[in-house]
Amino acid sequence: MIDTRHAGERPRPTARILLATAALPLSVGIVGAILVMSWRDDLPAEIAIHWAVRGDADGFAGVTETALLIAGFCALFAVVGAAVTMAGQMDASLARVIAGTTSGTAAFVTVMMVVLIAGQRGLTAAAEASLDAGAIVGGIAAGVGIAVVAVAIIPRWGRPVDDLPEDAPALSLGSSELVTWTQSVAAGSNVVMLLALVAGFTGVVTAATGLWLVLILTVLLFALVALMLSIRVTIDQRGLTITSAVGWPKFNTALDEIDHAKTATVNPIRHFGGYGFRIAAFGPYRGASGFVMRGGEAIVLERVSGRRLVVVVDDAATAAGLLNALVQRERGR
Repeated sequence: MIDTRHAGERPRPTARILLATAALPLSVGIVGAILVMSWRDDLPAEIAIHWAVRGDADGFAGVTETALLIAGFCALFAVVGAAVTMAGQMDASLARVIAGTTSGTAAFVTVMMVVLIAGQRGLTAAAEASLDAGAIVGGIAAGVGIAVVAVAIIPRWGRPVDDLPEDAPALSLGSSELVTWTQSVAAGSNVVMLLALVAGFTGVVTAATGLWLVLILTVLLFALVALMLSIRVTIDQRGLTITSAVGWPKFNTALDEIDHAKTATVNPIRHFGGYGFRIAAFGPYRGASGFVMRGGEAIVLERVSGRRLVVVVDDAATAAGLLNALVQRERGR
């Protein structure tokens, strides 16, 4: 059989991907279920598994049923994680996102439920159980920790640096010539209008329910989103740099991390499922991260690691050509 991989190519780490996306969340669920079953003699016949907004227990289930629910929930995430990562081509970046999501969510729910159930040991009636904020904090901490572990399990993989593809745009550049290309791009009025509508709806819901925490979290989220509604794209000897209108956050891809650049036409909804900073889950850009303020011509950056970055910006052909020229000069070609 002929091996069609490039020389020096790092193969896809299938075993590690399955460990992070499936085995880890499944193991978390099994451990949680075993713990709950080990406390069976110390728990009420039915235990509280749901609480109302004010903290009163209003949902109950048997111990065995709850243990099976915990294990089943984690098993479902494990199956989904394995299925998505094993179906077709998978970028390392997206595989890590899926691993972190499946394992982190499984750990969050499992730890939160186990702590809440542990608090019911010795009670005669589950209705006496209280909603412990520590369980939520502990669940979040466990979720974040397990997500970090899952991401760390999966290494980067990709192909080695090749010569510039024949169809890739390239500009002529002198050996000592200094050049900079920069463009600003902002989200369209439809995106701003949508955000305003969501903000208004959230305000109405908050006023009607008194859940001010929802409004605070929404405002914080919108503040983060607003930072990336307008970006500046710069290409120079430092590589490709993307900066928000206020100067932070800033993203940079150095020249030695770039294989080559090309151009493509991007539809925000069809290709990335929306606007702003996105990660494509399906379609031709699956696994790619993207700065998609609007639709149109985009720079498609192919990294040495195998990851892709898509940036919708005016004059994308010139930008890609300059990047390729800088990369080739950096390699001494």
